[in-house]
Amino acid sequence: MVQKLGSNLSEIEGFILVQFKGMSFTEMSEVRQEVKALGGNFQVVKNTLLSIVLDKQGIGIDKKLLTESTALITSAGEFPAVAKVAKKVSGTSDFFKVKTGYFDGTILSSADVLTIASLPSREELLATTLATMNAPATHFVSLFANIERGLLNVLNGIKEQKA
Repeated sequence: MVQKLGSNLSEIEGFILVQFKGMSFTEMSEVRQEVKALGGNFQVVKNTLLSIVLDKQGIGIDKKLLTESTALITSAGEFPAVAKVAKKVSGTSDFFKVKTGYFDGTILSSADVLTIASLPSREELLATTLATMNAPATHFVSLFANIERGLLNVLNGIKEQKA
């Protein structure tokens, strides 16, 4: 069990530890499905086993956080997307609390995880960048269209005067 959890942690981009004490099975299943749809994993872990695995991986999470019911949300791809799910659920459920996280070699506080969740997604950033790069060309084309439209309006005005 320790080996399996350790190999899982070594293959991921980041993880979030959450407390879920009091959540119903249905609520946990919904969270699990949302995380899985994003390429992540939601699993309940024993605090003792998690402590051993984190020590072996050299991840120095405060052991005081490894109390109560703990679930491990892992992300193999988009960590911010998984953090958004954790933020959403923690905002709607009194029983779901973000304890800490780990991303890109850095231990994160619960506030850090929630801040990362507030960042725009990769797709939103790409769309914004593309729109910014596309804006000058769009304005340039619009400028020439306005010149052409103005010329047509003048020619129509002259035509109406002569008629």
